Amino acid sequence: MPRLAAGNRAILNVVAVLVLAGGCLGLLQLGSEETHAGLRRNIPRLATSQWAPARTAESTTPVVPSEMLLNEGFEAGRIGSGWTGFAINPRTMQPEDSDSIDIVTAPVRKGGYALKMIVQPDDAVTGDDQTYDKERCELVRLNSCRDGLCRLGEEGREGNELWYAWSIFIPTDYQYVDTTPYNYQIMGQWHDQPPPGGTATGNSPPISVHYRFSADGAALRITYGLLQTGGPISTLETPIQRGRWVDLMFHIRFSRGAGGFLEAWKDGVMMTSSTGATRLTGPNMYNDEPDYLRLGLYRGKGQTQTNTLYFDEIRIATTRAALLGS
Repeated sequence: MPRLAAGNRAILNVVAVLVLAGGCLGLLQLGSEETHAGLRRNIPRLATSQWAPARTAESTTPVVPSEMLLNEGFEAGRIGSGWTGFAINPRTMQPEDSDSIDIVTAPVRKGGYALKMIVQPDDAVTGDDQTYDKERCELVRLNSCRDGLCRLGEEGREGNELWYAWSIFIPTDYQYVDTTPYNYQIMGQWHDQPPPGGTATGNSPPISVHYRFSADGAALRITYGLLQTGGPISTLETPIQRGRWVDLMFHIRFSRGAGGFLEAWKDGVMMTSSTGATRLTGPNMYNDEPDYLRLGLYRGKGQTQTNTLYFDEIRIATTRAALLGS
């Protein structure tokens, strides 16, 4: 019996060790989950549609995380998290603190807020701006993958087909200077970018929205094509009325080849070229890096006036239904 008792004690000791080990493992697992949850709580939350799965710089597979990629109405009373940068002067940690950007309650296209953008003389943002006397105020949505991390999707990558929309309000007293050869005023552009580690290309944007004013009144002209490779450059132009909101919508397929195209609508009416074409076609990418959206005002040198304009209801989606259904 004593030997049996000793055996029982041995068995009980083994069981106790196993139970203790299992309990410790359970505690470790619980602690791990709590730790991960704590880490998750400390990470700033962004809409899941604004992050794509990590990829390496060598991967070329288009990745689009969801149908609605951006829905920016400024309804939090500030600029949302759908932008990777701001071309503003002066540069501030909070863009709304800059002289270039403000969130206002009037005029608004929808909801309670809109974005006010101001470009004043000498509002140079980059060294190139200072060298060539160019001025700007822009929201930047740079869709580049760096160090294996893709921020905000792969929107402008080869083969991707996207829908964009925004509303713009140009005041009745808005000034356009046409006495200089650098009289361009770009109010939206899809720009190229260099490969990782490269420097800025200096290329003109493959797609851009220009404001113009003539004896015929105010107009928006959309240019399409690769100027630095010899074009051809195609255009769509539509008259607009200042002092009221104008709704713009764009359908783009990004491509380095003949599969690229652009379609555009103003206030729900499809825009046409001077030849009656409703779709501009051809290459709209200079290299494999995705085109990215810059939205605001970028103007040429020799313009000494202060320009103010407003944006609201900025959206990006993978389908027209998703874009219009928000």
